[in-house]
Amino acid sequence: DALSGYRRLSEGKILLNGQDISNTDARERIRLGLGYVPSDRQRFGLIMPMKLTENMFLKRSYERVWRRRALIDQKRLDAYTAEKIRAYDIKATGPDAVARSLSGGNQQKVVLAREVDLGSKVIVFDQPTRGLDLGAMDNIHRTILNEKRQGKAILLISTELSEIFGLSDRIAVIYRGEIVGIYRNHDLDTQKIGLLMAGYTPGAVSETR
Repeated sequence: DALSGYRRLSEGKILLNGQDISNTDARERIRLGLGYVPSDRQRFGLIMPMKLTENMFLKRSYERVWRRRALIDQKRLDAYTAEKIRAYDIKATGPDAVARSLSGGNQQKVVLAREVDLGSKVIVFDQPTRGLDLGAMDNIHRTILNEKRQGKAILLISTELSEIFGLSDRIAVIYRGEIVGIYRNHDLDTQKIGLLMAGYTPGAVSETR
C-alpha cells in the first residue's frame, strides 16, 4: 500500500524511474506511470456495490476524454467497459453489473483490466492469484507475462513459489521485513528460497546442494 500511495512511508524512499515519489499521492503516482493490483481486491481494488463502469472509471476520472463539458460521457464509458469485458473474458451481465455479483476470479479480471489499460510503465501485482481457482490463476499469469513481453516493469509480490519461479527474472527474498538477498531465477531452487524465507543467511544457503 505504501508503494501505491495509499499509505504514508514511515522511513526510506520510493524511486520511480529515478524520480523520488515518496511524498506523492496515489493519483500522482498513476499519472507518473505506476499501476497497482492490490492483494485484497474486495477491500482495496473495487467498490463492491458499484457498477463495473464506475469501477473502471475510478482511476481515470481526471482524464478529459471521459467528459462531455461538465458531465461524464456515460455512453463512451459503457462502450469502453463492454470492450474490456470482452477482451478479458469477464463473466458479467454487462457494464451495469455490480462488482459484488461477480466471482472472485472475475472481480480480479476487472482490476487487471483497469490497471493494465492505464498504460503504466511499472505495475505492482500484490498476491494477484490469492483465493482464485486454477483457470483464473492461469489467465492472470498470461496477463502478467504479456505485460512483461511489452516491456513493462513488473513487481510481483507472492508467497506461491511456483508462481514466483514461473513468472520472475529476479527474486528478492524478504525475512522479517528486510530483503535478505536478490537472485536471478536460475540461481535459486525451492530448498534455497525456503531457507532464506526461514531466516538463514545467504552464505549458509549458498553452501547447500
